[in-house]
Amino acid sequence: MELIHMQKSFRETASFIIQVLISATLLFICLAIVFNIPHSKVATAILTVIIGVIFLLSYGKELHLIHYIVGGYIVILDLWAYRNLDNMFSLSRSLFWVFLALAIGYLVERKKISYLTMLIPFLAISALFTILMIFQIEQVDDGRLYYMNRNSIPVFSLSYGALMNVIWSRQHNSKPQIWPSILILFLSFLSKSRIGLFASILYLILNMMPYIIPVASKFRKEWKLSKRKVIALIFLIIASAVIILLLIKYSRFNTVGVSSNGRVKIIESYFSELTLRNFITGFNHTEIDKLLSKNLHNSFINLLMSTGLLSAPVFVIYGIAGLKLFKKSYYLFGLFIILGIYSLVEKFIFFGIGDFILIPIIYLSFEASEQVTILNHTDKEYNS
Repeated sequence: MELIHMQKSFRETASFIIQVLISATLLFICLAIVFNIPHSKVATAILTVIIGVIFLLSYGKELHLIHYIVGGYIVILDLWAYRNLDNMFSLSRSLFWVFLALAIGYLVERKKISYLTMLIPFLAISALFTILMIFQIEQVDDGRLYYMNRNSIPVFSLSYGALMNVIWSRQHNSKPQIWPSILILFLSFLSKSRIGLFASILYLILNMMPYIIPVASKFRKEWKLSKRKVIALIFLIIASAVIILLLIKYSRFNTVGVSSNGRVKIIESYFSELTLRNFITGFNHTEIDKLLSKNLHNSFINLLMSTGLLSAPVFVIYGIAGLKLFKKSYYLFGLFIILGIYSLVEKFIFFGIGDFILIPIIYLSFEASEQVTILNHTDKEYNS
């Protein structure tokens, strides 16, 4: 009995330490990119390794062979992507992001991660971005915020905020909160990122749907609602439409249009250099140098360019997860689609910041149906 008590005490202590380290690491990753903190890649690696060791000591017995196979495959994929570069470690920072995302995904699926773990870094980066963008508006106009590209601002805020919302809904068995999506929309507008603004608008609409659908369904079935609910619903729809239209009017969509940058030409340069060999093996260092940019601003093509057909299992898992989410949860499927749209024009997922929300969603897509108690089609409380 005493041994069992000690094991339980160790698990609780280890769980608390893991969550504190996860929260600190996520915040540090953002700060390191914004301010170009020296040796930040090494520090991120050390923090991730510490989290990994504690995680394995705490949950190693619960892991299955597939978890270790996936981990090994990711390492191979990363090594293959950087096989022709001189200093592999300096560019493998994203490898540690993926392993951190895998640990977070496992904890989210098992409901062993606290809402506060994501709330703290989300609020911290939101406050930081807001202050810096207000006082450094000239830098934002030039496309940067200190050492960070302005398009990374909605990337971080959407990834952290959406993950926080999923954790909230699962822990409380309730509808997602709307305030994070409003804050993300505000940050995206200040960043002047067009795809960030577009994705944030979609995310706001997605978070409003669980509140609108039950009311609309009740209206359709019974044709009678309280006057207060009707007024509130109408006000919510009109206010949201007006805010969205104003944001678009005063954003870069209205001043420079939709396709004013060189993303299309960058993608065209990839296809112009594409051969059967590099389609199978991935581009080597010399071939990448011939492209207009090493960042193709498309997560799917970026992964294919770096790893070739070795990345085929990634696309298969991604497709299966999408199909499962379509059958299981309209909310998570909607979030999955938003991430996919974002990834079409940015390096967002697949060894990117977006993995912090994508991988937990994929975990949830493979969760046994009888275990899903929130964010799914059949949950009566969620849809009530």
